[in-house]
Amino acid sequence: MMFRHRHRDDGSLPLAMLLTMVGIAATGLIGTTVVGQLRSTGFDADRAIALNTTQSGLETGLAQMRGLPAVNSDGDASAARLPCTIGGSANLVLSGRVSGASAGTYSVNVYYVTGAPPADVDQEAWAKANHLACAPTGGVSAIPMYALLASTGTAGTARRTLTAAYLFQSRTKPNVPGGTIKVYDSDQCLAAPRALTDTPPLAAGAPLILATCGSSDPRQVFTYNPTLQVELKNSEGTTSFPNGACLSAASVDHTAVTFQNCNAALRPQIWSLNNRDNFEGTTDGINADGKCFNVDYTATPDVVVINNVITGNTNKVAGNTTNADGSATDGTPCSGTSGDYTRYKTFFPDPSAGTGAAGDVTHQLVNYDQFGRCLDVTGNNVGSDFLVIFPCKQAPNKIIQWNQVWYLPTVATGQTSAQGRIYLTLNGVNYCLYSPGSIAAQQWVRVQQCTLSTAIPASQMWTRSVFTGTNQTSYRLESTYQATGSPYCLMPATPPALNALWTDFAAMHISKLVLGACDGTNLQKWNASPSILSSVVSDYREK
Repeated sequence: MMFRHRHRDDGSLPLAMLLTMVGIAATGLIGTTVVGQLRSTGFDADRAIALNTTQSGLETGLAQMRGLPAVNSDGDASAARLPCTIGGSANLVLSGRVSGASAGTYSVNVYYVTGAPPADVDQEAWAKANHLACAPTGGVSAIPMYALLASTGTAGTARRTLTAAYLFQSRTKPNVPGGTIKVYDSDQCLAAPRALTDTPPLAAGAPLILATCGSSDPRQVFTYNPTLQVELKNSEGTTSFPNGACLSAASVDHTAVTFQNCNAALRPQIWSLNNRDNFEGTTDGINADGKCFNVDYTATPDVVVINNVITGNTNKVAGNTTNADGSATDGTPCSGTSGDYTRYKTFFPDPSAGTGAAGDVTHQLVNYDQFGRCLDVTGNNVGSDFLVIFPCKQAPNKIIQWNQVWYLPTVATGQTSAQGRIYLTLNGVNYCLYSPGSIAAQQWVRVQQCTLSTAIPASQMWTRSVFTGTNQTSYRLESTYQATGSPYCLMPATPPALNALWTDFAAMHISKLVLGACDGTNLQKWNASPSILSSVVSDYREK
């Protein structure tokens, strides 16, 4: 007989209770984790909504700024037309939501300021402390140069803030970075004796001096404006210079050139860079008067005066008294039609200083990358082996010497391009720009005599584009002559390309003219508008 072993249940109940308690605890833990994850996911979703809402608010504010009239420190538009709310911490507050279905809302604070917000500070805090006041009669108390926008988006408990600086456009002051103005064949540049941020700061009446060139020195960074004023960059809105610090001097021998508040109506502030690269004044606002900037090397530090003809005024750097190397004064007034390049009265603005009044109106071809330099017949010689990109010549009446006056194909209204010759005229004879049909090194673009009434040879046929809607293809001068596939584009040669610079002015980096494969770069753009090709919105950042 067999007996089955009978299992006992004495230990099962405690084990079951233990497993139940563990299960309950685990369920609680999992529930807490899931709830936490749901909350975290919800917060992340709110942050994403808040960011999108913030960006929408910023775009809304920028759209309103773009719709405002162009303003600058010369009063191109009335400050009274700018929306401004009295009593708030900002000049203007815009608020709303992206859509009725969106959980996010935005609020945009707009601050009108006279200069670019500093890069190393909380920009909204800086703008709150430095923005212009609203005028009791409406608008703003002064003309701003920038609007600082701070957009805050909110969704649930999430908040995101973005800031951006908007540059108001101007008809009389170029949106260019500014650059140095170098004395010919030297390491000396025009400079202010003090910076605007010094204690005490630069004041009206301070003399124009020379200093060892330094592109990062704010005392040496100038803009050459379409009004033919030479202005210290970022000087607008300061106590002594509400409209900016411009170089000024009466057309009288030995008068010091000084910094004065910019006023485009004042003739002592109008300076043409003439055919010998002298800064020449005007007494009638129409014609140049033969009175130019000239360095007085007898002063300490060296200063700039009008037509310095002091006997024995020698260049302290060169240490000689002769004019053999262009270092000493020739004792004659400047005229732009005679005299040599010297370290007394020849000045080369850096390309980034701006174009002055050069452009379509004067029939000059300004290169966008080497801004302030124009297509030029080398040494006034139509038989030269190459053309160059030389500092743009200026005149108060806008009548420029023939070797920078180019006639282009006319682009019809509503069109973006036109084909035809590019030519200039000397003594009634026309000279056309012609293509070498190659983008190889040292294949220079030149001019040759031409008859406009005849059929256009392929080597003289150019396509001129204006703004096409795409930056890549805008403002180009193209040739298809002997091009394989895509057209070739007109451009300056640049090192390290072989013999890219004119050796007579190697220190000034004067480029020769060539063709290149069209690639959309700024070197291949001519008479381009800074306000179209350069962003007027900068310094996006999240707080």
